[in-house]
Amino acid sequence: RHSWQTSRGPGWSTISPERSRVRMLRRRQAIAAVRLLVLIALAPFVFIGLGLARAAVLLVPVPRLSRRFGQSMGAVALVPLATPSDARTATLVGRVIRAVALRAPWESNCLAQAVLARALLGLLRVPYALHLGLRSSPAVADDPIAHAWVACGRVFVTGGNGFANYEERGVEFKRAV
Repeated sequence: RHSWQTSRGPGWSTISPERSRVRMLRRRQAIAAVRLLVLIALAPFVFIGLGLARAAVLLVPVPRLSRRFGQSMGAVALVPLATPSDARTATLVGRVIRAVALRAPWESNCLAQAVLARALLGLLRVPYALHLGLRSSPAVADDPIAHAWVACGRVFVTGGNGFANYEERGVEFKRAV
């Protein structure tokens, strides 16, 4: 008999609960490190993409730009179903976009972030819904009247939960292929 064999047969070994916890902790730390590396690796591409999206928002009229978003569904509060893997990918995309948008030398408003999130999620074949909403009257003088946000399953990729404060005016929807 080998040291890793037990009375249960080959391939079975006895691992203490403490050793199992240590392995799980190391695995979680490794996954977190890989996610951090992905964030760092994506940042330059997102920076360039955010600049291009901002330029598109400034130079192209919104009706013409919205033709590139996906299938228009009208004013419907629609969120596509997402697998856990899609939700993790969408969360990661949202984190990178928000981190880069805070550090960009230009104003990266909600529409520029939503356009970039739509492009990245489309490239990654993750289902999304890009929502455009209006607020009838701002609560505070600086509150925006119009807002754009992207959702994938339960994840709000960019723009936060716009359903809470804005009336839905349009949604562009893309299913996973």
